[in-house]
Amino acid sequence: MGLLTVPLHEQLRAARRAAGMTVREAAELLRVRPHTIIRWENGLHVPRADAYLDAMRVYGGARGEQPDPSLDSETPPA
Repeated sequence: MGLLTVPLHEQLRAARRAAGMTVREAAELLRVRPHTIIRWENGLHVPRADAYLDAMRVYGGARGEQPDPSLDSETPPA
C-alpha cells in the first residue's frame, strides 16, 4: 500500500511506533500535549501541515530514517 493511500492519522501512528517513541516522548519533542498526539493518531484532529512535517522529521519520516536529533531541545546541533 502506497503512502498516499494510508490515512494521515495512521501514517503518524505508524511512524511514531517505528521510531520507538511513546506518545509522551513524541509530545515532548514536538512541544505539544500528549492529548494532541492521541487526537492526531485517532483521526479526531488533523495537524497543521507544519506540525505534520515536524512530526515526520522527528519520527524519521516514512523511510525509517533515524529521528532528527537537532529537533530535540536537549541535544545541541552539531
